[in-house]
Amino acid sequence: MSQLDNTLKLLGVTDTNIRVFGTREEFHGRGSGRKKYLVIQAELTYTLRRCPSCGYNMLHPNGHKLTHVHIAGSMDRPVILELNKQRWRCSNCHSTCTATTPVVSTNHAIGHGLATHVLKLASKSLPAKTIASLTGISTNSVQRILTLLANALFSKANHAFHYLFL
Repeated sequence: MSQLDNTLKLLGVTDTNIRVFGTREEFHGRGSGRKKYLVIQAELTYTLRRCPSCGYNMLHPNGHKLTHVHIAGSMDRPVILELNKQRWRCSNCHSTCTATTPVVSTNHAIGHGLATHVLKLASKSLPAKTIASLTGISTNSVQRILTLLANALFSKANHAFHYLFL
């Protein structure tokens, strides 16, 4: 196991299909919002046999898709996982699919660990702007995460209310 793989373990990324091949530091943003990020370059690939759309065994590799996933890191600077996801194309139905990982939801750019970290910071009554500057995501993303949690809690509480009293 290389030292780069240990970096992923330290950050809480346990997916064995992610292979790291480099790290670098770069600056993102403009003006006073300019921050230094740790960028981890990695590849997500595994063997996929059957097409998720039609079920036939006719998948062929079809390149990679580059995604930038914000993950929870150390408190001094935010971390971006620059992930090359494997793509496949089905010869039968001509649909394409992309490799998935439990680190982040499909079509999302904020990892589950970072969303959990945002919720922990919000439970300490920190303002959204402070949470955004600590985690390296936008204030709107912080609000979106908190709103999704509130909606999930409200729907569960509403469901429990109907179960108990109806």
